[in-house]
Amino acid sequence: MAQTESDDDLIIKSGQWTSLQKQDVSCTFSLAINPNADTAMDWLQILDGPLSLEARDLGISVSRDDGRLWFEVVLRLSLALMHVLRIPIFEAPMVRTVAAEPGKVGSWKAVCQRPDPALVPPKVFEGVLKVAFKLATWCSTADPDSSEDRQRFFQFIRNDIRRPFAKVMPRGKSTIEVLRVAHRLNIPYLPLPGGAFQVGMGSAGCRIERSTTDHDSALGMRWTKNKTLTAQLLRKGGLPAPRHVAVKSVVQAKRASAHLGFPLVVKPSDLERGEGVTVDVQADNLKAAFNRAVKRSPSKSVLIEQQVPGVCHRLFVLDGKLLYAVRRLPIGIYANGQSTIKELVNAECQSQQRMPPWKRSGIRPLDDLAFQMLGRQGWTADTIPEAGRFVALRRIETTALGGVDEDVTSTTHSANVRAAIEATKLFGLQVAGVDIISQDISQPWNSNGAIISEVNYAPLLGGGEISRSYIPTFLKTLIRNEGRIPIHVHFGSSEAVVSAQEEWKGLVNSGLRATFVCSQKVLMSDGVPYIMTLDSLYDRCRALALLSDVDALVIAVQDDEFLQSGLPFDSVSMVHDTGGKLSSHQEKRLLVDKEASNVRRVFNSWARCAKTDVSEA
Repeated sequence: MAQTESDDDLIIKSGQWTSLQKQDVSCTFSLAINPNADTAMDWLQILDGPLSLEARDLGISVSRDDGRLWFEVVLRLSLALMHVLRIPIFEAPMVRTVAAEPGKVGSWKAVCQRPDPALVPPKVFEGVLKVAFKLATWCSTADPDSSEDRQRFFQFIRNDIRRPFAKVMPRGKSTIEVLRVAHRLNIPYLPLPGGAFQVGMGSAGCRIERSTTDHDSALGMRWTKNKTLTAQLLRKGGLPAPRHVAVKSVVQAKRASAHLGFPLVVKPSDLERGEGVTVDVQADNLKAAFNRAVKRSPSKSVLIEQQVPGVCHRLFVLDGKLLYAVRRLPIGIYANGQSTIKELVNAECQSQQRMPPWKRSGIRPLDDLAFQMLGRQGWTADTIPEAGRFVALRRIETTALGGVDEDVTSTTHSANVRAAIEATKLFGLQVAGVDIISQDISQPWNSNGAIISEVNYAPLLGGGEISRSYIPTFLKTLIRNEGRIPIHVHFGSSEAVVSAQEEWKGLVNSGLRATFVCSQKVLMSDGVPYIMTLDSLYDRCRALALLSDVDALVIAVQDDEFLQSGLPFDSVSMVHDTGGKLSSHQEKRLLVDKEASNVRRVFNSWARCAKTDVSEA
């Protein structure tokens, strides 16, 4: 890959910065040519469209030889690369300074804000930033319309980003989509171990991992992972479940088929995403279907299931209500009334090739399976279906092969909604994706032989446009008060502790479960000290925001710790300067006037992030 700087010309290191962040990153980079920022933005559009539009709005692409503007381009590309890794950071790092190095033509020294290290490890960000510099330089001279250059672009990201940093990628695709909307709605979130997050603070928030919450039953999760147990529990609950037999050999499969009758569905008993599933199974292909399923099954257990007519519908249930419902069609295309099926498929394949491989739909040129499916529908590759007609290219929808969703929320019969809600409750889940196979979802399940084929733990949320449109409702259902609790800060000398404790008592007397915290102690709403292993006020504040029994937080600050640690929250409800001398957190001395003024400036700016006024002594 062409580049205009060598590794020797690009130096990235950490440095301390007297600011609201723990650390910043300094970079020294050289530009042997004047890079074309406009072209780099075209590549950013391919990688992360909304981010590219935001960058263009800021006027980044107007200059080709300005070091600061080029650094802005690189930082936005680094943000897009972090999104490839599903790292939930949605604002490009802020530029602190960019200056030309004296006596060195085309050499620049820059400092940028480091993203929250709790969200992205420092070494990961530095590695991504190095890749962003090299990739941005290459992008400035490459042609986004060239299929060869696009493949090189995607290959570079795969080899230099996805593979080296694969271990930092969280499970599933839902988490980053949920947090993207939380960021847009100004809902705070904090990372937890294992890829989970607390969305919202204290009693106003909840914990999520993908689409699951901390109110989902561990037993329910266990049941959903086994299709046999799922069907057994559904039947015990009086809900329509599939008829199937678990087998471990071809002989057992044949016996089961004689009992159930054809056609059959054959699938692994312990896999999801439609992996290893064969439908329309008859006697002549039963053995092949069994071998395919048993090969994929971790437990080598296969379900021989009676096939029921209809299409799979996903009903996404949240907190005892239907969030949305979709008809899950197999991968295919919609006709325009003018083009042949072959032309439509080729055009869609070409369109998908412009997208990153990890964002593509899974459609492929017409193959034997597609021709078989067209034949079932009475079509050929040269057929021109009427406009709006859906042309299926596979027999069923699977996550592995892709599919097309149609929103049927408004037409799903109330009896089917009720069945999905009762199934979710039966499994002890707050969130579930209930799959109903029905010939007509607008009719009640008991009138057309519909069944609940699966109850899914951690159903995909945000995988398509329909699903993404419901994420704001998802968040507003789970959290209250936009995920924020009252946070009041009192800073100054010993009077700050007195003032803060007085307010804390008033909040408790008003009925709130308020918590008081300073560098010496923590008092819960019952007045009992809360003993913590954490020494810093920053860490104590962050820890208390994780507790579900904290309705409000009152903080007393007497030193400059937050200048070194960074502020624990993006905003607070109120800041009160009680006056008096402030101390140095590290040196255990009183701050001189200039140092104290700097602390007060920081706290005043913190308060301006809130909706209430600053109260000064």
